[in-house]
Amino acid sequence: MAPKNRQNMEEVPRFLKHNLLKITDPLTDLPFSMHQTALRNFLNIMRCMGDKPNPVIQDKELPILTTAKSSPELCDEVYCQVMKQLTENPSADSTTKGWTLLLALCKEVPPSDELFEFVRFFVQKMANSRKGEEDEEENLFPRGCRMSTAVQAAMRRKNYHQNRNFSKIKQCDLAQECLQALEESLGSDAEEDY
Repeated sequence: MAPKNRQNMEEVPRFLKHNLLKITDPLTDLPFSMHQTALRNFLNIMRCMGDKPNPVIQDKELPILTTAKSSPELCDEVYCQVMKQLTENPSADSTTKGWTLLLALCKEVPPSDELFEFVRFFVQKMANSRKGEEDEEENLFPRGCRMSTAVQAAMRRKNYHQNRNFSKIKQCDLAQECLQALEESLGSDAEEDY
């Protein structure tokens, strides 16, 4: 029997969306001995993304990267937590910080083989959304438009900074860098196999 409402099938469960509340359980199946580390890590992610105040001035990414490097299980948990906080995040600033964190993760410690394709799909989805932003900018100046290059550049700057596309474009660029880092890690894994 076909589902009545396909949209409901694609809806992300609430516990996998951005939230300003701390999680009470890990998102992945972890040994009980790792639960507290996972819960503490989520608070670190919230601080890093600006969703929770951070009383200490320090490298906000370092504790998260350290946790991810500590074990393959925790690495996947960290990736899932970051993707959770990026999903339907209403804050452009928080989202940009989250993509910056995800890029650092992709460069430092790739996800497991089991999670790799899921992460790549998540990142690819954001990287592909840049195409719509470029099309929107192109529509500002239809073919045959006879404005000087300087006027067009000024109008682009005004449009670029006045709407939220600036953050979206930055996030898309970060996602594209994440894809590159994931691809590079895939290549280095293949080299290590030999």
